[in-house]
Amino acid sequence: MADRLAQAVRRAAPPGHPLLYDIFVAAHVSLALVGFGAVALSGAYGVVGRKGPTRELVRFISGRTWAEFALVAAPLFGVAAMAVRPGGPEFSQLWALGGLMIWAVASVLLVCVLRPAEAKLRSAVTKNRAETRGSSDPGEAFQAGGTASTASAGEPVGGWDGRGDIGLEVDVRLYATRIAWAGAISDLLFLGALMMMVTQPARL
Repeated sequence: MADRLAQAVRRAAPPGHPLLYDIFVAAHVSLALVGFGAVALSGAYGVVGRKGPTRELVRFISGRTWAEFALVAAPLFGVAAMAVRPGGPEFSQLWALGGLMIWAVASVLLVCVLRPAEAKLRSAVTKNRAETRGSSDPGEAFQAGGTASTASAGEPVGGWDGRGDIGLEVDVRLYATRIAWAGAISDLLFLGALMMMVTQPARL
């Protein structure tokens, strides 16, 4: 009986738009890879930044990127693809609902945790650079006692005391840790969304 009902629903469903469906799916997957990839990269620099204001972290934070917001746009194309799916949409399926929930959590992490932490560190870097006579090297933005640090790559820049550097008014370790955890959780969410898309479970 259930099989007959499912067949009747498929026959009554709109034909969909195969070309648009393929385009939307391609855009959805591409944006997901770019967005989650950017978040994962930020998370990796967050791990590095837990040592303090290393040159790598300073240079990364000094640059402004919007690639992470591709994560927010990805589900929009996923919903659009589902709407024009040949054979009709499946919004009530577990994999579709689960995927949307995963994207929602990842978006909240991005907007409420990761981006604010990056902005806080970027503001501190900009302020510190201005106070050190506008050094052209972002890695020299953090100084100790007015003398540029000679720390090598991967080592804390300047006289870091665990709460940033002299002249740095934010807790570098705190915000770097937030970035690292947000990146790690987003990676797990991406794996969950990927499994949902591949297996497409209809119900628990």
